[in-house]
Formats: sequence, C-alpha cells, structure tokens
Amino acid sequence: MAKQVLPTNFMDDILNESMNGKRRWIITQNDDGTYTFEDATTYDQLGNTFGQAQVNEMNKAINESVDQARVIDDYKTLAAVNQNGFVPGAKPVAQLISDLGGCSLEQDGVDFYIVGADAVRKKLGETPEYSVLDCGGVDFKEHEFGQWHHGYHFTKVSEIPNFGSMVHGKDFFIEVYNGGTNQLNAGIGVSYVKHSNSELVMTSVNGLKGLYVKVYYINNRAIPAPSSFLKSIDFTIASGTATKNILLADIPDAGEIVCAGLVSRGWEGWNALNVTYTTESVTITFSTSNNSGNAYGSEIVRVWYR
Repeated sequence: MAKQVLPTNFMDDILNESMNGKRRWIITQNDDGTYTFEDATTYDQLGNTFGQAQVNEMNKAINESVDQARVIDDYKTLAAVNQNGFVPGAKPVAQLISDLGGCSLEQDGVDFYIVGADAVRKKLGETPEYSVLDCGGVDFKEHEFGQWHHGYHFTKVSEIPNFGSMVHGKDFFIEVYNGGTNQLNAGIGVSYVKHSNSELVMTSVNGLKGLYVKVYYINNRAIPAPSSFLKSIDFTIASGTATKNILLADIPDAGEIVCAGLVSRGWEGWNALNVTYTTESVTITFSTSNNSGNAYGSEIVRVWYR
C-alpha cells in the first residue's frame, strides 16, 4: 500500500479590515432560556476545519510512515538493492540472522563489531592482519612427482586453524628461504602443489635435497576474505637479477605494503631467494655463492597492499 500523503495547504481565517481584528457574534435567546451564538464576522478568507477527522488522519499516516512499497521482503532482492530510501522487512532480516550462524552484531560508539561462537568481538572494517608460521626444513621425497621432480611435505601447518579451507595466494602465501644449503644441482625450481589441514606439499626440479618455508596466513577468518580489503600485484624477477627493489611508487594506488612473498618459480628458479618488506618497499635477493648470486630463471613475487 502506498504511503498516505497528508494535505499541506491548511488556511487560517482572515478577518475583514472592518472587523478591527475582532469577531462579531449575534446572541439569540431560545425558548428554553438558553442562548445561541451566531458568527456575524465578515471574512476575507475562511480557514479550514481541523478536528477529529484530521487528527485521526495525521496519526494514521505517522503510524504507517514507512512506505510499504519500499519495504523489501525478498532476501535476494535485498542483497541486490543499493539505492537510498529502501528498508528491509522482517523476513529477509530473519534469514540474514539465520545465515550468520549464531553471530551477532554490536555497536560501541561509532564502531561496529561482529561476535562469533568464540565470543570474541572483531571490529568490522578492519584490514585483516597476517601471522607467520616457520615450518622449518624437510628433506625431499625423491622423484615423487616424476623424474627430478621431488616432493616436500610440511606437516607443521596443522598448527594453523582450518588451513585446508584457506586459498593459496589469498588467505595464505609461502616464502621459501635458505633453500640453497643442501642443493645437488644449480637449476632448481620450487613451486606450490597442494595443501590440507594436515600438510603443505611443495615440489622442486633437479634435486633440492632440503627445503625451508614460512607460511603467512590470515589470522582472523571471521573477517571477510582479504581480497575484500587488500589488493595484490605480481612482479616477475628476470633471470640474471641479483637484487630487485620494489618501491611503493611502483604500485598504482597503493597507500602501504601489507606483505609480500614468493608465489611461483620458473623451471630453473634459483633456490636461495629471499623476500623482505616494509610498508614502503620490498627487497628480493639471491644470496648464494653459485650462479654469481643471481636469479637463474623467472621468479614471481606477489605484493599485497592497501
């Protein structure tokens, strides 16, 4: 039902100038001894009647002040509408509460928080931060993925809650470090294979005996995925590079660097690649005595920023 529109053109009585601002009345005595008053005023304008009917109309309109045509009772429609002036009905709100799965929203001043099953308040709108887990080093499973393609299984990742549900390159990324201490051959490429709640599997080409990795992971999964807040950009490190510096100015629309790390290696990616970063720069070095300390194949380093 459409919202009731009340009149806005009410008028007052306007007395004629000859009345000198005073109304005139004729008083007539009735047979029963009472008196009747009759208005004898001359008016230039007669005002509107304002009584019970008008008051009731006004109160009814106030009670129904939400335009029923702008109340959204469908959950999918509510998610799609981004215009001002629309309000959710009870049905989609109940569905939203159900979908929150026991979560509740709280307000503290101008800040809003979501409270999950762990009863911990998490501030909405905050950029998620990352924690790091040093998985140390593991020896290879020789030829696990074909000739010269060795496997490395890191079980320490089981310490990361719900690691198997995380997305590589979005919820977590991998830094390979100190990989060059146990090399058998110079042409070595290291890459991600798969992960679960209990292990992270990596592979290399051409005989890296021991592999060392750190895993950077989002530490608050109750906050929406980091892609909602962070952006990322990939830089390819060309073969022959000894040191690569990435500055904040090299990244379009970046205000600060949040984190950075290796996400992919070329077939002949040099093993001793190190990535360090601050809020304003990223430094990639190839600190090994072999190959003159240079990259031997193309490496891809991803930088997350906001």
